[in-house]
Amino acid sequence: MFVMVRPMPNTQAPTNDAVTPAVDAFVDAMWLENGLAKNTLQSYRSDLTAFGRWLMAQGVSLTDCETHHLTDYMAQRHATSKASSANRRLTVLKRYFRWALREGMIHADPTLSLNPARMPVRLPKAITELQVDALLAAPDLSQSLGLRDRTMLEVMYASGLRVSELVALKVHHVSLSEQVLRVMGKGSKERLVPFGAAAHHWIERYMAEARGKILNGQHTDDLCEATADGDLHTLWFTLVPSPAEMTTEIDRRLTLQREASMNPFAVISLLPGDTYGKAVGMTTFMHIDQSNQRVEIGSTWYRAAVQRTPLNSACKRLLLGHAFDTLACIAVEFRTHVMNHRSRRAIERLGAKLDGVLRSHQINRHPLAGNSLRDTCVYSLTQAEWPAVRAHLDSGLSLAIPQPANIG
Repeated sequence: MFVMVRPMPNTQAPTNDAVTPAVDAFVDAMWLENGLAKNTLQSYRSDLTAFGRWLMAQGVSLTDCETHHLTDYMAQRHATSKASSANRRLTVLKRYFRWALREGMIHADPTLSLNPARMPVRLPKAITELQVDALLAAPDLSQSLGLRDRTMLEVMYASGLRVSELVALKVHHVSLSEQVLRVMGKGSKERLVPFGAAAHHWIERYMAEARGKILNGQHTDDLCEATADGDLHTLWFTLVPSPAEMTTEIDRRLTLQREASMNPFAVISLLPGDTYGKAVGMTTFMHIDQSNQRVEIGSTWYRAAVQRTPLNSACKRLLLGHAFDTLACIAVEFRTHVMNHRSRRAIERLGAKLDGVLRSHQINRHPLAGNSLRDTCVYSLTQAEWPAVRAHLDSGLSLAIPQPANIG
């Protein structure tokens, strides 16, 4: 059996009295067994230490505590306190003595006969329906941030999330197909929270219309999730960045863009499902040869969830259309490892022709390739071939999806 050990939060206060070892053992147990948050553990430690020192002043230890000691302490400590404060401290003491009894440190639980103080009835303060409507109508939907705010309000209204939970949500925590949120709450406890049709509508609209503008090209989180889907970075015959390498790879591509030798893109999926609106891969115009009106489409990869879908065809339709119809290229090139059979089949399905194989073209730097020599297959499409290829792509896409992928 494999066991994962995480560092325990340091909540200990430096003390030398006899109370500390028992309190330390209890707090450690609460962390290990229940995963309580650091602030909760600190509160438990503070309450028990204060009670233990009070007992020591009476000449009594925690293990010798009896019910009358507890009633005297609560009466003295909480004579003028609110009932909620007294009950919170009583909860800590009850939990401690139940644990001490389980561990054989005491023979009877002195808190069994103690009841919490009566609390005044407090009804929650709810806003009116008109106030809810006014709140939802407040964001300016003509602005990207306004659409984001409306979506946040709808999600919070539909799910009952805390504000801290809402702002910590990542795209991969949202399942549109199942209409469920994966939420990390207090004490690092994860739960699944459903949401309804209205929230679903606003999430989809935000993903399609606003998220890309707000991110302004910053798709690192999505791309880290994408490359982990299918462990693409472990394929020895291609170079796909691992999640840990993603930021470096993005910086590398943007540096080449500034040098005018590459034009990189994040591929945003508009396919229905959980990938909708997310960056699901990368592609580029590279080896840009402006004088000879040639360009290569390469350094392309997609997450496993969108492979064997119309997304690649839609992406290539956009790129090829820009290369031939806007840039007036006379040829567009594709290159891939001779062993990357899936990539070769995809290129050939586009209608590209194999120009040849560059033998021992490069040293494969992938960690699993052992510095082997790469044979590179070179394909191309020419301006004369483009009309037929365009018609073929348009026909296939019209049957597959209502709109092509968006490249951002």
